[in-house]
This record gives sequence, C-alpha cells and structure tokens, in this order.
Amino acid sequence: MESKENLMVLAATNFPWEWDIDEEALWRRLEKRIYIPLPNFESRKELIKINPRTVEVAAYVDIDEVARRTEGYGGDDLTIVGRDASL
Repeated sequence: MESKENLMVLAATNFPWEWDIDEEALWRRLEKRIYIPLPNFESRKELIKINPRTVEVAAYVDIDEVARRTEGYGGDDLTIVGRDASL
C-alpha cells in the first residue's frame, strides 16, 4: 500500500546568495521559492514596539532612531537586539 504522507522542507536564510552548499542541486529539489525581503523602516518600528512585551521601555528611547540604526536587520535580529537591551 502506498503512503499518502506529505513532507515539507522549509529552509530559511538571511543570505540566499551566500550558501556554501550545492546550490544547483538544492534549487532543483525545491519546487517553490518565496523571497521575503527584510523589513522596511515602518515594519522595523512595529517589530521594535511589539518585542518588549514584558519590559517597560524608558521614555527617552527613540523608536524611530532604533529603527533607522537597524536597517538590514531581520525580525529575529530585532528580537535579539531588544532582548539584549532589556538585560
């Protein structure tokens, strides 16, 4: 009897142009590719605002400035920055 189970492989990278694997072989095996760009300024601001849920942010913190300084950061990067800052 043939199995009807499905398998999904999800791969993510912030640097798809710098893979150190056999790219051609990998691309042939992955049917769908979805490029999700890094967050823009407004998206970074929102991510910065929602990350410190359990930490009170000081009034002098300029979210716009933090968003400007984190250009090129992904969502996970922003979470790490916020967690480190809260320590």
